[in-house]
Amino acid sequence: MATHCCRSASSLRFVSSLTLLSYASALPQGRLLSLLARCRGYAALLAVSLFACLVSSAASPRPTADRVYPSVILTCPLTGSGVSGDSRRPLFSHSKAQIAAAVRAGTPLPPLFYRMEIADDGKTAIVEFSSPSRAALAAVRAAAASSADPTVHFYDTNSVSYSAIEQSLQKIKASFTLSRFLGAPPPPAAPAAAN
Repeated sequence: MATHCCRSASSLRFVSSLTLLSYASALPQGRLLSLLARCRGYAALLAVSLFACLVSSAASPRPTADRVYPSVILTCPLTGSGVSGDSRRPLFSHSKAQIAAAVRAGTPLPPLFYRMEIADDGKTAIVEFSSPSRAALAAVRAAAASSADPTVHFYDTNSVSYSAIEQSLQKIKASFTLSRFLGAPPPPAAPAAAN
């Protein structure tokens, strides 16, 4: 027995395979077939379970900020110098300096996520802001409404159709599609009222 411990891993596998074969040869024929049939059943069950897990994980995408939190779509100018610590970002997003100052003051800012596409002019961005905090989104809406900048436009997805929003945004970025921007097809249009 002690000689087996000193051997390499490959020889140990060989010895353990021989041990298993000698054990299997000592079993009666019917018992060996029963043992193999049971192992095949477990292997099939394992394979089916793994397949079901893979299919279910592929079918249900992970929850992300855009699928979980309320959001707003708007256009606004880009801000920030583009250097480390002051990245190019939409006008109404938090900078690293603002976040650090709020944390030092003991009043951290609510999370404000965004995704953006830069318009054809290179100075304006099409942005979707989302946040778990409705107050943060209300602040973005209020800032957009009070802005005197002519590039700031707020798009209310509850009252304006997706196709109208897409057509408006294609004026500042010709290749823009809302389904690509949002990562999912837009909801179907509401049926027209019958007269």
